[in-house]
Amino acid sequence: MNTPFTTRLAIVMVCLVATTTLSQPSPAQENTPAVKQPNIKDDISIAEVSAEDFPAAEVSANEVPADEVPADEVPFSAIVTTATDESKEFIETVVGEIVQVIEVKDDTSLLVTELGARGWVKSNTLTNLAQAENELKKRLQKSPTDDDVLYAMVSLLSHISRNEEALEYCERLIKHHPSYRHVHVIRGRVLARLERYQEAI
Repeated sequence: MNTPFTTRLAIVMVCLVATTTLSQPSPAQENTPAVKQPNIKDDISIAEVSAEDFPAAEVSANEVPADEVPADEVPFSAIVTTATDESKEFIETVVGEIVQVIEVKDDTSLLVTELGARGWVKSNTLTNLAQAENELKKRLQKSPTDDDVLYAMVSLLSHISRNEEALEYCERLIKHHPSYRHVHVIRGRVLARLERYQEAI
């Protein structure tokens, strides 16, 4: 059966209209901005980025010149190396005594003794415990039999548990100054630490 010409014409027209409608953008698509497709040529490659574009941060060490660093920052341990005067404004200290310096003001130092006494002394009567050994040895080179310096050395070495050396200075002090105060007490303590009890009696 043959299809009438008018029917075939109608089918062709419908197909043309459908094709035209599908090829045109919808109203929503017309209002949407076009998205730019990535272009490789527009990208910056890693190789093209110079290190100068990212300068390294300069880290300052903030170093304090050696001559501006305080010699003794409180609190610090010290040893009395010079006899003090008996002025009422200063606490009486004993040569060889280990103390804690808790404040320094001008040429004076506020200290606390092992027995808890607190008071001011002239700073030049003290030596920082960290430098005391070298300082005392220098003094002994000038005056090998100085009783106060020898006792200070005995006290220092006993305090840091260098018992054999402390004992040597004890014997040296007793040889030159047999009646020097406290030396026999320290000698007994040092011998006890060395477990030489018979000699300590």
